[in-house]
Amino acid sequence: MSNSLHIYDSFGPLNTLLEGKKEVVVLIDKGIKDLYGGYFPYPQIEVQTGEEQKNLATVEYICRRLLELECSRSAFLLCVGGGILTDIGGFVASIFKRGIKCGYVPTTLLAQVDASTGGKTGVNLSGLKNILGTFSLPEFTYINTSTLKTLPQRELLAGAAEMIKAFAIKDRESFAMASKYFHDGIDTSSPQFRDLLATAIGIKAGIVERDFRESGERKLLNFGHTFGHAIEKCASECGDSILHGEAVAKGMKVASEISLRRGILSEDDHHTLCTTLEKMGFDLTIRYDAEKLIEAIKNDKKRGENGVDFVLLQEIGKSCVESISFEDLAKAAADVLH
Repeated sequence: MSNSLHIYDSFGPLNTLLEGKKEVVVLIDKGIKDLYGGYFPYPQIEVQTGEEQKNLATVEYICRRLLELECSRSAFLLCVGGGILTDIGGFVASIFKRGIKCGYVPTTLLAQVDASTGGKTGVNLSGLKNILGTFSLPEFTYINTSTLKTLPQRELLAGAAEMIKAFAIKDRESFAMASKYFHDGIDTSSPQFRDLLATAIGIKAGIVERDFRESGERKLLNFGHTFGHAIEKCASECGDSILHGEAVAKGMKVASEISLRRGILSEDDHHTLCTTLEKMGFDLTIRYDAEKLIEAIKNDKKRGENGVDFVLLQEIGKSCVESISFEDLAKAAADVLH
């Protein structure tokens, strides 16, 4: 079930993965094209990527371009860009002519550690993130860590938040290593970084392999995301600028504090998680009131009939899922955000 993962510091070995493919089409972020478009000598479809473009209109545009290129069901869509690009590209590949093969070349840390791993695709509708989507794995994911050198520190941090999440739910030793390593910034060219990246991706890939359709263990990957997605929605409505990883960091703090208040997480581990995030450079303050956040959570695609499956931290490296009613979640949120 799992797709193949390749991590290098150049685009060279990618050519081997594309050998024998007769109809390669590159879907590429317009900003990325200026930097790396020359490495892909195939027909290219350029798109702008932002939350405002992550919609069905963009999907239709890409599909029409594939028709103009006379693509058959043997076409191979190579998606080059950040997480929004791979989400959209994977969705297009899963539905065009009832499904064509694709590969991901994620160029941001967030995309490398999160969006490109796991087989989830999606676009937004009515302000709700990924409310339309499919489960569909790419044939391969190719990571060129040298693309991270052009990213601003803020975007690197956003990706690092997802690495911290993976370690927090499953790997205490790697959490400690990352906490120490990220304290002094992120050197994406170092062997330590590549090891941490591979470990974080491996944690997610292993969980996905065991629970592809998110019926059990895969729900752990939502640690920090219940409130994180709600924070993103509230920020969008207020015109505030926030990256996904920044919202998830805030969401992890809320989830950790709820875990503490429910008596399943120690004060020391709660403090360690929050301190680690703060020392990395995350602002963990939340200015949206609990009522607005709960309203956003009620509209989230992962909600149940009367509540949510909420990820709680038992200790750093160990987590669990507990069904919490909207009423209880609202009370907990009000206490935490007071």
